[in-house]
Amino acid sequence: YQALDEEHADALKNAPSEVHFYRKAKAICIGIDYVGTDVERKLQCAQTDAREVAQRFESEYGFESSLLLETQATKEAISTAIDDAAKELDETDALIIYFAGHGATVTHGNPDNNHQMQSGFIVPYVKKGLKLTETDITQWQDHAIDMSELSDRLERYDVHHTLLILDCCFSGFAGQRSGFESMPLYEQLLKSPAVMVMTAGRRDDPVLEHPKFGHGLFTYALLSELRNDPLISTTQLFVAVQEEVSALQQDHLLPGKRMTPLLRRIGKGEGEFVFLPKSIDDGELANEMRAAWERTQASGFKFVAETELFTAQQAGNQYLDATNNPEFHKEQWQLRFIRFMDNATLNDPLA
Repeated sequence: YQALDEEHADALKNAPSEVHFYRKAKAICIGIDYVGTDVERKLQCAQTDAREVAQRFESEYGFESSLLLETQATKEAISTAIDDAAKELDETDALIIYFAGHGATVTHGNPDNNHQMQSGFIVPYVKKGLKLTETDITQWQDHAIDMSELSDRLERYDVHHTLLILDCCFSGFAGQRSGFESMPLYEQLLKSPAVMVMTAGRRDDPVLEHPKFGHGLFTYALLSELRNDPLISTTQLFVAVQEEVSALQQDHLLPGKRMTPLLRRIGKGEGEFVFLPKSIDDGELANEMRAAWERTQASGFKFVAETELFTAQQAGNQYLDATNNPEFHKEQWQLRFIRFMDNATLNDPLA
């Protein structure tokens, strides 16, 4: 507790003197069910997902939301919408791009000399000529959106905070896994630039819809966590969404169908997008952020630190050696083990 109090005091001492709030926040929400296309597996919830996410962003957080649904969501239209939005924004603004639809993994290269590689693609609306079983990489490059290229593009924009949310299969191609540290002040997250990607699954994960919810599981969890317009950081939202997705899969899906949401950071910025409810008056935002951060500290969730690994190893060795008071060391080690396992389910890398 003393260590936590000292860390708490250090964070407050190093708080920025001025708080960076967004001048403008835009959201582009894309949903494709692929009706009338050659895509073999039609979806049922993608358009609904995009509509409700856009509505939530607009009504609860005051974003300028735009929708691209079904035939509107061609490769060219998606690219143009993102470029146009980025041109209207600058280092004081924020951009969120949400996509619900299909993703695909394509293996290409020469199998004879072991130079094969895999690329991940977002599948836009293509009326004819593109199937999920297509193996010709040039077809994908011509008609689909390369996830890695999209991530690289977002990093080049002069936007203070960018968040890409992908509710599609194989969306883990859109970045590299990032680690987390203990929760900084919201003021610190807002001050530093950032490009982040929240994906519904890992590279090889299919992403799932369930008729009971009328949404993709990931989006159902996302909307659930944004209910009642919380003031929340991207990492906090991700942790809550991942917990709910895990619980939903356990309760409602067949064995073997698993998806593990991931949060990834692109580039060097250490900030994060922070969801700031429009129900809070501008003059009260700074106070509300500090109060929300205090509640987070009191909740007790912390990512595992390197020093804890050493302490846990010592406790385990003492328990195994049965020296001194073995029952105390056994209890200490078991508590550490439970904490590490819980954190590991939330993608805490050291855990």
